[in-house]
Amino acid sequence: MLDMNKSLGTLALLLVGLSGIAQGQQTSVVYGRILDAESRAPVAAAFVGWQGSNRGVLSDVLGEFTLPVESSASRVLRVNQLGYHQLLRDTRADTAGTPLVLLLSPDPVQVEGLTVLAERLAERRRGPYGVADILERSDLLESAHGSGYELVMRMLPFVDLCSMESEALCMSGRTMMGQRREVTVCVDGNKVPPHLMQTALSGVDPRGMYLVETYPRAGHVRMYSPGFLKRLIDAGMSLPPLSFGCGGVGD
Repeated sequence: MLDMNKSLGTLALLLVGLSGIAQGQQTSVVYGRILDAESRAPVAAAFVGWQGSNRGVLSDVLGEFTLPVESSASRVLRVNQLGYHQLLRDTRADTAGTPLVLLLSPDPVQVEGLTVLAERLAERRRGPYGVADILERSDLLESAHGSGYELVMRMLPFVDLCSMESEALCMSGRTMMGQRREVTVCVDGNKVPPHLMQTALSGVDPRGMYLVETYPRAGHVRMYSPGFLKRLIDAGMSLPPLSFGCGGVGD
């Protein structure tokens, strides 16, 4: 009986030790909400990361986020969203476990730029390649498409693989002269290699995009991230030309 009690005691100590190790290995996180400083409305799809690190998360439709703490990064949060000033928040003085409320201040210059971009995009929605189907920020945040590849497959009718040896997609059915046309997809002005269409687009989350233009008649899709549109605004609000290419990138 003594040996049994000793064994049970040893087992108990071992379990406590393992529990302590497990707790020590748990990744701590910070969480909270991102709101518009003026309207107090949630800011969705804002990028939240640690200053000095390129990794981060996007806030959800309620403006909420959960971000793991990186031991190698600073404890200064960096929040970016198109149409707002960048926010830096030192979290070292915040009480652990308390949700953060981060207020983003609108950037009038970016807001004006977004308005101009929206007007120019509206002009592009009907042109020589037919009427464009536009998915805007609100549509993309509620998108049921799990990946950019699924979005392309659902947005373009009569699409299938051009051949079994490649991931390239082709339009079939109602195409000009009855010919199959290869689908073109551009992400932030860069053409997706046709033979790697599924591989490249499977890692693209539509909820992280700001705008998607789809031209079913031409078999052409353009995806724009918030960061890319911000660079367009900073460069003078110049949109890529509407063509089968990718804004100057050759076919």
